[in-house]
Amino acid sequence: PLPPYPPQTGSLPQQRLPRNYYVHIDSNKYSVMPTAIGKIVTIMIGIDIVRVTDSTGVLLAKHKRVWGKNQVITDPEHARVAKAMRQQLARPAKIPSDAEVETPDLKIYDTLSGWEHCA
Repeated sequence: PLPPYPPQTGSLPQQRLPRNYYVHIDSNKYSVMPTAIGKIVTIMIGIDIVRVTDSTGVLLAKHKRVWGKNQVITDPEHARVAKAMRQQLARPAKIPSDAEVETPDLKIYDTLSGWEHCA
């Protein structure tokens, strides 16, 4: 059976890839390479294929188009990269043990408040 309306095809307006690294087409979500989070992407929708490219035309995602409703389509490589990025961000930054930290002169507060003359 045919859908009640013609399927959407062509290019969507460019958009910024959100933090969850998924683009929405109809009611479905398609994953995109997470390294493109925050960058402008172009979505091209065909009858059978969904493609997402960056502003220079580099392919960031290619999925078989799904006709169901509310489906989440995730490329395993996208999920792996996203997990690695989350783990990298979760690690605290290493501060060298020999780092020198300047100690401020707090006498300025006594001078500003007038306490230096009270002693």
